[in-house]
Amino acid sequence: MSETLTSTDAPADQPELNADEQESLAIAEANESEQQQLLAGKFDSPASLEQAYLELQKKLGEPRDEVQATEDEASQQRPSQKKLMTQMIQTLTC
Repeated sequence: MSETLTSTDAPADQPELNADEQESLAIAEANESEQQQLLAGKFDSPASLEQAYLELQKKLGEPRDEVQATEDEASQQRPSQKKLMTQMIQTLTC
């Protein structure tokens, strides 16, 4: 009795992949290599990363105009609110 042995090109520890799986694997490997070329997943050069860092550092160091404007508006509203409350109390007591 004779046995027939077949051999494949794939190593024994790698499972065989169908066409869809092979295509997905190729896309994933391409994406991975592309991601490795970018710094922090976003910047293509150390200079662009440094520039973005400096701009962010500048923004974080500046006072927030938004907060100041809100505080100014609140201080302007307080006298009018007090006046309104006073008028309401006077109306109710009469």
